[in-house]
Amino acid sequence: MDYKVLTYLLYLAVTVPLAIFAARTLYGNGKVFLQDVFDGDETLAEAVNHLLVVGFYRLNLDAAKIHSPVVAAERTTVVANPWGAPR
Repeated sequence: MDYKVLTYLLYLAVTVPLAIFAARTLYGNGKVFLQDVFDGDETLAEAVNHLLVVGFYRLNLDAAKIHSPVVAAERTTVVANPWGAPR
């Protein structure tokens, strides 16, 4: 197995459980806070809390993808030439 694939799998094995743990913790604690904010409207608080958790997952997993060791190693700097000719 290529070392890049192994590194990426190890990175995912650490990042995904941490994101899940943080989201569950925020979900449980956020429910009480949002019920207070929405004056006891439990349905609205639950819906907003669920949307916040989904956004949290997306943000964290996309950030993990962008900052992963494999993607960072393969990222290159491209300098645009306004005249279109190779440098």
